[in-house]
Amino acid sequence: AKSTKSTKNTKSTKARAKSKATPRVLMSEKELQDIASKAKVINYGEPNAAHLARLKKAFEGKNELKILVFGDSHIAGDTLTHQWRKSIMKPDSVGFIYPVFPTYHQNLLVKTIAKDYEVRNSRIDAYDDYPFGGVVARAKKENASVKITLKFPPQHQDFLFKVIFKSPSNTLGAFVINDSSGQSIRISPKEINQWEISQDFALRFPVEIKSLVPNATLGGYFIYQDSKYISSTSQ
Repeated sequence: AKSTKSTKNTKSTKARAKSKATPRVLMSEKELQDIASKAKVINYGEPNAAHLARLKKAFEGKNELKILVFGDSHIAGDTLTHQWRKSIMKPDSVGFIYPVFPTYHQNLLVKTIAKDYEVRNSRIDAYDDYPFGGVVARAKKENASVKITLKFPPQHQDFLFKVIFKSPSNTLGAFVINDSSGQSIRISPKEINQWEISQDFALRFPVEIKSLVPNATLGGYFIYQDSKYISSTSQ
C-alpha cells in the first residue's frame, strides 16, 4: 500500500513539473507591432557631427589646422588617437607632451628617456602645484637629464620648442637644452618656484634637457612646426 501511494505522488509531481515547463505562446505580429509603435526612440548620435564638414573643408583648403584632443585613459596610451591621426592626416607636429611619461602613458610620435627625475602624476600623487597636463618631473639632483627623440624622417627633425618649467633658483638657472645642431640654450625663471613657459626655440631633434640645480621641475613641452614650413614638410 505504501509503495502504491509513493508511485501516485511521483506521478503527480512529474505532472506539475511538466505543466510548469509548458512554453509560453509567442505574441502575434500585430501585438509586437503595437508594442513597437509605442516605444521611444532615443538618438545617441554625435551632436557635433555637422562640424565634420568644416573639418573636411579645412583639410581641403591646405591651411594651418590645429586639433586639440582632451581625454583620460582612452587616450593615455595614444593608440586610439594615433590611429585617428594616421587616418585623417600626415602628422608633421607633436603638440603638447608630458615632461616624462608616467607608466601606461605614451605618445607614439615621441620617445623620452629620463634619468634622475621623480615623476608625479595628478591621478595618483599628491602635489599642490600641478601645471597644465597634470604631470611633473622633478630633478633629484644636478644634471638630471631627459632625452627627447621624435619618430619623424631624418630630414624632418627641425621644430619649434617651448618648455613649461620652474626652479628654486633664478641665479644659477634651471635647465640647459642641447640640440643635435650643436646649440646649447640655458633657461632661467623670472621668479623662483613659479611655473612659466619659455620662449620659442628653433631646435633640431633629438634634444637633451639637463637640470642645473636640484628640484628644478619640468611641466611639459610644446613641439610644433612654424606655420610657414607646414606645406613643404607635409608633402
